[in-house]
Amino acid sequence: MELERTADGSYTLYVPELDEHYHSVKGALTESQHIFIEMGLKHSSVPEPRILEIRLGTGLNAFLTLISAEEAQRKIHYTGIERYPLAEDTWRIESARLPFALRIPPTGVTAGSGVLNPPLRCMS
Repeated sequence: MELERTADGSYTLYVPELDEHYHSVKGALTESQHIFIEMGLKHSSVPEPRILEIRLGTGLNAFLTLISAEEAQRKIHYTGIERYPLAEDTWRIESARLPFALRIPPTGVTAGSGVLNPPLRCMS
Protein backbone atom coordinates (compact mmCIF):
# COMPACT_ATOMS: atom_id res chain seq x y z
CA MET A 1 0.00 0.00 0.00
CA GLU A 2 1.32 3.43 -0.93
CA LEU A 3 0.38 6.96 0.10
CA GLU A 4 -0.23 9.24 -2.91
CA ARG A 5 -0.83 12.99 -3.00
CA THR A 6 -3.98 13.96 -4.92
CA ALA A 7 -4.65 17.06 -7.04
CA ASP A 8 -6.22 19.00 -4.12
CA GLY A 9 -3.17 18.37 -1.92
CA SER A 10 -4.82 15.71 0.24
CA TYR A 11 -3.68 12.09 0.21
CA THR A 12 -5.16 8.76 -0.78
CA LEU A 13 -3.96 5.21 -0.43
CA TYR A 14 -3.04 3.19 -3.51
CA VAL A 15 -3.00 -0.61 -3.68
CA PRO A 16 -0.62 -1.56 -6.53
CA GLU A 17 -1.71 -5.23 -6.56
CA LEU A 18 -5.26 -4.13 -7.44
CA ASP A 19 -4.31 -0.91 -9.27
CA GLU A 20 -6.89 0.76 -7.02
CA HIS A 21 -7.02 4.07 -5.12
CA TYR A 22 -9.12 4.52 -1.99
CA HIS A 23 -10.20 8.02 -3.13
CA SER A 24 -10.16 10.09 -6.31
CA VAL A 25 -6.69 11.13 -7.48
CA LYS A 26 -8.32 14.48 -8.33
CA GLY A 27 -8.80 15.12 -4.60
CA ALA A 28 -9.52 12.73 -1.74
CA LEU A 29 -10.71 15.43 0.63
CA THR A 30 -12.66 17.26 -2.09
CA GLU A 31 -14.36 14.03 -3.19
CA SER A 32 -15.43 13.02 0.32
CA GLN A 33 -16.58 16.52 1.26
CA HIS A 34 -18.62 16.93 -1.93
CA ILE A 35 -20.18 13.48 -2.26
CA PHE A 36 -20.57 12.33 1.32
CA ILE A 37 -21.19 15.60 3.15
CA GLU A 38 -22.49 18.25 0.70
CA MET A 39 -24.58 15.97 -1.55
CA GLY A 40 -25.49 13.40 1.11
CA LEU A 41 -25.55 14.37 4.76
CA LYS A 42 -26.48 18.03 4.31
CA HIS A 43 -29.43 17.07 2.08
CA SER A 44 -30.95 14.86 4.76
CA SER A 45 -33.72 16.47 6.80
CA VAL A 46 -33.76 13.62 9.33
CA PRO A 47 -32.96 15.10 12.77
CA GLU A 48 -30.77 12.13 13.83
CA PRO A 49 -29.67 10.31 10.68
CA ARG A 50 -28.36 6.76 10.76
CA ILE A 51 -25.48 6.12 8.40
CA LEU A 52 -24.12 2.73 7.39
CA GLU A 53 -20.85 2.85 5.48
CA ILE A 54 -19.82 -0.44 3.93
CA ARG A 55 -16.04 -0.51 3.38
CA LEU A 56 -14.97 2.16 5.84
CA GLY A 57 -11.60 2.39 4.08
CA THR A 58 -9.50 5.23 5.47
CA GLY A 59 -12.30 6.55 7.68
CA LEU A 60 -12.25 9.93 5.95
CA ASN A 61 -16.02 9.97 5.37
CA ALA A 62 -16.61 9.11 9.03
CA PHE A 63 -14.22 11.80 10.19
CA LEU A 64 -15.78 14.47 7.96
CA THR A 65 -19.21 13.38 9.25
CA LEU A 66 -17.99 13.92 12.81
CA ILE A 67 -16.81 17.43 11.95
CA SER A 68 -20.08 18.24 10.16
CA ALA A 69 -22.13 16.89 13.08
CA GLU A 70 -20.23 19.06 15.55
CA GLU A 71 -20.59 22.16 13.37
CA ALA A 72 -24.35 21.61 13.00
CA GLN A 73 -24.73 20.33 16.58
CA ARG A 74 -26.54 17.35 15.11
CA LYS A 75 -26.62 13.83 16.53
CA ILE A 76 -25.65 11.20 13.96
CA HIS A 77 -25.63 7.43 14.41
CA TYR A 78 -22.70 6.15 12.31
CA THR A 79 -21.73 2.55 11.65
CA GLY A 80 -18.77 1.69 9.47
CA ILE A 81 -17.87 -1.83 8.40
CA GLU A 82 -14.45 -2.76 7.05
CA ARG A 83 -13.29 -6.30 6.41
CA TYR A 84 -9.66 -5.24 6.00
CA PRO A 85 -9.05 -2.40 8.47
CA LEU A 86 -5.95 -0.31 7.99
CA ALA A 87 -3.02 -0.91 10.29
CA GLU A 88 -2.60 1.82 12.91
CA ASP A 89 0.70 3.00 11.43
CA THR A 90 -1.03 3.50 8.05
CA TRP A 91 -3.93 5.62 9.35
CA ARG A 92 -1.60 7.62 11.62
CA ILE A 93 0.55 8.48 8.57
CA GLU A 94 -2.58 9.42 6.60
CA SER A 95 -3.96 11.58 9.42
CA ALA A 96 -0.64 13.42 9.70
CA ARG A 97 -1.09 14.49 6.07
CA LEU A 98 -4.51 16.05 6.67
CA PRO A 99 -4.80 19.82 7.09
CA PHE A 100 -4.01 20.77 10.69
CA ALA A 101 -7.66 21.36 11.58
CA LEU A 102 -8.56 17.79 10.57
CA ARG A 103 -5.76 15.87 12.29
CA ILE A 104 -6.66 12.98 14.55
CA PRO A 105 -5.37 13.45 18.11
CA PRO A 106 -2.93 10.71 19.17
CA THR A 107 -5.24 9.53 21.98
CA GLY A 108 -8.36 9.06 19.85
CA VAL A 109 -10.91 11.21 18.12
CA THR A 110 -12.60 13.84 20.25
CA ALA A 111 -15.17 16.35 19.18
CA GLY A 112 -16.32 19.26 21.26
CA SER A 113 -18.55 17.89 23.98
CA GLY A 114 -18.36 14.29 22.78
CA VAL A 115 -15.87 11.49 22.39
CA LEU A 116 -16.11 8.61 19.97
CA ASN A 117 -16.09 5.67 22.31
CA PRO A 118 -14.51 3.43 21.27
CA PRO A 119 -12.58 5.60 18.79
CA LEU A 120 -12.41 2.69 16.35
CA ARG A 121 -13.82 -0.80 16.62
CA CYS A 122 -12.67 -3.39 14.08
CA MET A 123 -14.44 -6.67 13.45
CA SER A 124 -13.21 -9.41 11.14
